[in-house]
Amino acid sequence: ERSIAVYDFNGFDSSNAPPFQMQLNAATLLQKTFPERLGVVVMIEPPFWLRGLFNMISPFLSTTISERVKWAAGLEEKDAVFGPMMDAKHATPLLLSAGKLDTPVSLDHFLEDVPFYCLYDDVKCERSIEVEEQKLHQVSVTPPE
Repeated sequence: ERSIAVYDFNGFDSSNAPPFQMQLNAATLLQKTFPERLGVVVMIEPPFWLRGLFNMISPFLSTTISERVKWAAGLEEKDAVFGPMMDAKHATPLLLSAGKLDTPVSLDHFLEDVPFYCLYDDVKCERSIEVEEQKLHQVSVTPPE
């Protein structure tokens, strides 16, 4: 399996950017540690300066890694990048113009309540059912005083 990393740069500007050396170190680490595992890195709505920065560091990256970086600014580019990766029923209209997922997504819920082996909207995940059943069968015993 390969990983997909998505970075959304809406509201991001150069004042938030890490130093160039740190970015170069991160790219080197990514290239040396995960080259086979990395499928695609998608940059959503990247600021202009980020593309310039990528052009400066890309000569230091392997061709394999640099070709896996995709840019998605505007719906047409997002459709071209995300269209082959996901079905419209699992995408929000912000990712795909035909995205059908219109329910609100809570990051807190995702991070705190959704196990890594379950889908966000899969409330009947088999493992979740097993855990709930185990909770039902647990007996609360109060130790004698």
